[in-house]
Amino acid sequence: MATIASYLPESQIITLSKDFPALTDPDELAGFKNPVQFGVFFHEWIHFLHNISTINGLSLFCTQIVLWSNFRWAMDNQDVCIGSIGMDQENINFNKDFYSYIYSNRRLHHCELPSYVKLNELLFENAEISDFEVSNDQVTSTSLINCTILYCGKKYSLDIGVLEILESAAFMLECKFINAMNGSPQEAPFHPYQTVKGLAEGIAPSLNEDDIVCCMLAALQSNNAPYVLFNLLKDCELKHTDCRHENLVSLAKAQLKEQDELIENSLDQICSYFPNNEPMGNFIKLTIKRIKKNLAYRNEHPFFELDIIKNVAERNEMMNEVIRQFGGCTIIQKRYEDDEEPQCDIMYDFDLPENNESNLFGSKMLRACFHFMFLHYKSSGEIIKTESLDESPSNKCPFYTVCCSSIRMSNSNVCAESPWKSMLINDNKDCYYAAAIKATNPPT
Repeated sequence: MATIASYLPESQIITLSKDFPALTDPDELAGFKNPVQFGVFFHEWIHFLHNISTINGLSLFCTQIVLWSNFRWAMDNQDVCIGSIGMDQENINFNKDFYSYIYSNRRLHHCELPSYVKLNELLFENAEISDFEVSNDQVTSTSLINCTILYCGKKYSLDIGVLEILESAAFMLECKFINAMNGSPQEAPFHPYQTVKGLAEGIAPSLNEDDIVCCMLAALQSNNAPYVLFNLLKDCELKHTDCRHENLVSLAKAQLKEQDELIENSLDQICSYFPNNEPMGNFIKLTIKRIKKNLAYRNEHPFFELDIIKNVAERNEMMNEVIRQFGGCTIIQKRYEDDEEPQCDIMYDFDLPENNESNLFGSKMLRACFHFMFLHYKSSGEIIKTESLDESPSNKCPFYTVCCSSIRMSNSNVCAESPWKSMLINDNKDCYYAAAIKATNPPT
């Protein structure tokens, strides 16, 4: 299956590839022409939803903002980073732990199986849970489900972590969505899209697909989703089919209730970093407001994704109401145009009451800010100097193909290889990247 759409976590951006031309002509939007296309979009929107309605998504968003807050003290108030020289080693270690936690949640894990294997060709021989890793009271790496799989008479190993759970959940919900609209879901690679379904067939063979999805959704309401999922699947298998769903609902509600105070404190801490009325801070506070609202709703309806599918399949236009209720992210549509031409691709935002000009500009600032920050961070927690960054196409501004700012029109070489140099150009008020760097300077 070719990747025709993707989602960028924490930065809240869905990208539709050139092979998925739903929005290529802004004057005459083609939209989704069949259940499969609608399902592909739904898959990516589900990733966004899980960013802003699960404990896992909340933890990663907060951790990334804390890394940003730590990073800004390596700025010199002159729009450049002077690195972590002179920074307390304890702070560097904390940065390392936060960076490691994000990496463990957002990377694909070990899989020895050939890429072309099919789920029905595999036999899960064994599965066991590994311990999570902790440093300075901070989880630095979540647990992994270590699996041994038989394929064509040979044994292969596979590790299932958070990313595999997120992708398996989104794919199973996508398939359910397409089936509900009488479509035929597309095929997808076993890893990472069907790993949890395969695991469930191995350790909890009597569970139906809704049971498996609900186990994954419940597991995402924790900071150690693989561990919770592994135990939920085994516990569910031991329960009578008539009481499994009710038991999962009760468990998910209890998990969320236990964390109410921690959630409130974490969100209040993040809000405190942005006391001023400015675009990026306003967008972050909007995200926090969405998270609070969505988690409150999930407290009452832990598996509301299933209700969304039922309602939208019956009446497709209900998706507009769903997005108004839970939130919508930025969409970038790739097009068959010259990548060097300004605005060769198109960027869209949903028409929502809260999406005012400041919030929308702030959302792009946040994406640019994370890009700028992670160019400087090393996995050791150390921060390099801006002057040490390479001028390279790999450092291209994330908005290079959708932007028509004055800098992009007159200094495209800066945007293409060293967007941090946008600060050296006087006319940079309409530049997301320059605004993000200004917002990252520490308070005077």
